[in-house]
Amino acid sequence: AIAASGDRQKSAREVQVLRQLLVEEDLAQFSSQKEAISADLREAVLARLTKPSARAASILSADPQVIAAVDLALDANKYSSLLAPPPSPSPLTTTAAAEPAAEQSVAPGL
Repeated sequence: AIAASGDRQKSAREVQVLRQLLVEEDLAQFSSQKEAISADLREAVLARLTKPSARAASILSADPQVIAAVDLALDANKYSSLLAPPPSPSPLTTTAAAEPAAEQSVAPGL
């Protein structure tokens, strides 16, 4: 009976240690996902309190790609250069570039 009691106490301690490890693991996982969880929670609350258009505006105003696109659209020089067609190659650079390639195709000594 004493051995059984000792085994139970040992098992109870092991279970307690395992429970503590699980709690610590959960806390570590929560900490690593804190920002994502916070953003999801904020979005869920806003979904209940605001119009869809207001939520979309809020989400888009914080989106890095949208911010970069707006910055580009506001910079007239960058915007124009992005939309401008690429410069066409001049006839001199086209001919000069084609000549070395033609020379390389001929085998030496022929």
